[in-house]
Amino acid sequence: IDIEGSIVANSGVVNISGTTNTGTSAVFLGDTASIDVSGVDATAPMSRNQLAIQLYSQQLNDSPILRGGALFGQTLYLDARKGTSIISQSVINDALQSQQRTIAERMTDGGTVSLLGDSVISKAGSSINIANGVTHYAAGTIVESNLFYNGVWVNASDAKAGVPYSGINSQYSITDARWGVTRTWQLNSSTAGQYQPAYDEGGSAGTVDVTATNQMALQGGILSQTTAGIYQRGETANNAIPSGGTLNVTYSGAGTLTLTNSPSKLGD
Repeated sequence: IDIEGSIVANSGVVNISGTTNTGTSAVFLGDTASIDVSGVDATAPMSRNQLAIQLYSQQLNDSPILRGGALFGQTLYLDARKGTSIISQSVINDALQSQQRTIAERMTDGGTVSLLGDSVISKAGSSINIANGVTHYAAGTIVESNLFYNGVWVNASDAKAGVPYSGINSQYSITDARWGVTRTWQLNSSTAGQYQPAYDEGGSAGTVDVTATNQMALQGGILSQTTAGIYQRGETANNAIPSGGTLNVTYSGAGTLTLTNSPSKLGD
């Protein structure tokens, strides 16, 4: 299999396989060959991070103390990048999955290239691109709920599991312990949300798998740059650091596999 041109399959999978019983097949990338499965760049509104989650028993599995309280049945507004401790990450992930996203937003991760043959050869000048793409989020506003307990309002992202919050957003309720009567007050508060500056978020780089049973010579380039946004520092699952590129090499020939930064260039 001789490749001298370009193959482009952004965020996709390219499998090139050639094997024979005689051990004479070869996958060959010439000096002008290019395989591009890099992620694509996308744009999205800030509202992609806005979550509105109604709090019922399933959502409050991690905070059973809140079931039947002032928060039960209410809508919790969250910044998906921050999350909250009063509901599980799986609930947040489910809410994120329900958000509509463009095809480009779903294709920011780099793809996979697999080269399989009795011999696999890539000449200097050939390239495989598995770099990530980046989603640019435009500036906008995010509404985050406030929760009330013991005379203090806190942001939902700062709330703690196990605390019996008695108010949410602009609503405050008290239930009479003797008579079971609940009184509710509507408090003035802004529902416009807080301004959030624009930012970038990178996908993960892709993977190159190379398998040869006879000969292997890899002199071509692999591009696996990974761009991370300012919020992708790895503190939480919502701010995970993008994964870098992966190269998996499997050689089962009789010779020695040598890695060097100054190889002799292959001839024509």
